[in-house]
Amino acid sequence: MRSIVRSSLRVVFSGILIVATLPSTPAIRSQQINPHQKRTQPKLATDRSKNTEWYTFKGPDNDFTLDFPVKPKRIEDVQGPVTIIRRYGLVAKSIYFEISFQDTGGVPTSSYANEFSPKFEETTSQMFSEDGIKIVQLRRMTKGSYEMEILSPTLNREDYLHGLRRGIIRNGRIYTMGCGSLIVGQETDRNVCRRFFNSFHIIGLPQ
Repeated sequence: MRSIVRSSLRVVFSGILIVATLPSTPAIRSQQINPHQKRTQPKLATDRSKNTEWYTFKGPDNDFTLDFPVKPKRIEDVQGPVTIIRRYGLVAKSIYFEISFQDTGGVPTSSYANEFSPKFEETTSQMFSEDGIKIVQLRRMTKGSYEMEILSPTLNREDYLHGLRRGIIRNGRIYTMGCGSLIVGQETDRNVCRRFFNSFHIIGLPQ
């Protein structure tokens, strides 16, 4: 499970640069990681899409729906530990949106297929530290879902991009959503990202 989650997270974070090349288009219990980290107050990277009707995207296996500002584009697949990791995303002005998903194997009704490891926060913090990613906050929403706020390094490894992530494991499939600013020094619009995340719905088992 650790390697599967690890690959899923890394794919979304590396996907920032990939999604950026796409054509632009109009508590339960919380845990703070690095709680004393000094936070800046960058400008917001906003998007008009929060005031317009969005496009409801249905997963290719008819197992979920998710709203994007407009119809997302397919991004190149990546081989995961068990199955192919599939990705869809787009850029709406200065904000990128992406979802990736992959299967874990095993019985869909088992706890393994519906819960993240109890050490998820610890292993994620260690992994991101190795990759130079700064975790501002990591919050376990339920046993099978989490939210994360990060500062991800750009190619020059000196500047950072602000982003939010939400991950869900259900029926043996991990869904990882990413939403964030593509402009250094700008904090992404949290309301837009929340709208994106909250529109995610499981509608059945993958077909």
